[in-house]
Amino acid sequence: MGRNWILCALTLVCAQPVVASCGLHGCPLEVATPNITDSAFRLQAAIQQTAFDVEGISGDYTQITPRIEYTGVRNLIFGGYLPLVSLRKDTGGADFGIGNAVVLAEYAAPPLDNFSVAFGLQYEIPIGDHEAGMADDHQELLPYISLFRAGRIFGAFARLGFRKALGSEKHAVNDEPSDHEHEHGGEEGTVLVVGPHAGEEIVYRFGITTHLDNLNLTPVLYVDGQHVVEAGIGVRDFAAVGLAVSVPIGPRYQLSPRVEVSFTDEVRFKRGASVAISASF
Repeated sequence: MGRNWILCALTLVCAQPVVASCGLHGCPLEVATPNITDSAFRLQAAIQQTAFDVEGISGDYTQITPRIEYTGVRNLIFGGYLPLVSLRKDTGGADFGIGNAVVLAEYAAPPLDNFSVAFGLQYEIPIGDHEAGMADDHQELLPYISLFRAGRIFGAFARLGFRKALGSEKHAVNDEPSDHEHEHGGEEGTVLVVGPHAGEEIVYRFGITTHLDNLNLTPVLYVDGQHVVEAGIGVRDFAAVGLAVSVPIGPRYQLSPRVEVSFTDEVRFKRGASVAISASF
């Protein structure tokens, strides 16, 4: 372990590939090799497969997400991504379209000993195919804070954010009024099945990570959760457990596979898996 492990872990705190169900999955990417200081751009391509069962609608979707970030300003990250979605429902039929675009900015304070903190903001732009249940039809803001503490062997991290829909309204499903947050979606009452959420909710992630020097791998075990606080819906909680592994490929590339499984009674997705490749230039 030692200094290289601390550098790698501090980088990992705000660095996960994009996966559905939690806004904090949109946090900035990890650097393929923390020692690289001459790169101003990070690029990523991620592919994700997710099975869902939302408001009686079940199926699966494949999501391909290209992403870019600019890191040329000290302690700041700016970026954005746009998901491409192939959606299949068990009732039959398939759709292909795009999700909403997301732009983000993050400030990472200089680390203090083995502790680091970062503050970020995500803004969701409603340009996706909301009539197909792939995206919301309104804007959203998600401010968040990330904390990380590196130890001799393990590092612990936590992220906390608040999702706020701007100008959203509840929609009816099959012309019947309902108070479920999954109704965020299309103007005709389409159920949002790709990344369903409430108009107001607390989102969080916490977990542990380490670096396996002999295998040159960085595994991450984490719990994602969403706590609904939107008025009129009542308290509802959703959570999933996930395992991710970061594998450097040369000095500037990184491969990141991941699996997630929901474990609460109510679910927003049943299970998901993804793999991403990232590059720094």
